[in-house]
Amino acid sequence: LTSSDNHQMKNALYIKKIRACWVVNRNEMDDIKILQSKIKNIILDKKKLYQAAKFAKENAFIDSTNTVANIGEVLIKERK
Repeated sequence: LTSSDNHQMKNALYIKKIRACWVVNRNEMDDIKILQSKIKNIILDKKKLYQAAKFAKENAFIDSTNTVANIGEVLIKERK
């Protein structure tokens, strides 16, 4: 699947920038041997996995669901 504005890739590249993920390009998805090798290198390296989890946690938006809901409530109240 693709998106018209490529937002999925933009999101992935942001997360890659904070070192919390690895991006798999479309051509890598089409070549099973490349994909298997890439996944194997990631899941067998506990240090890489730990670091990615650490960076993800450090950059997480804590309680983001409630924050967005609260903003929505304020906007609805302002509209009345």
